[in-house]
Amino acid sequence: MIFWKNDGEYLPILDIGFRFHFTTYIIHNGTSILWIELAYGSIF
Repeated sequence: MIFWKNDGEYLPILDIGFRFHFTTYIIHNGTSILWIELAYGSIF
């Protein structure tokens, strides 16, 4: 069985689950970086 053979035929980029998780990832990381850059992080 060759797993990578079907990757070009079906990549779930337009799947609602992928878009939800990708958007959550971007928002979480953007908020975290902004929080750290604005010095709101704990010194401990």
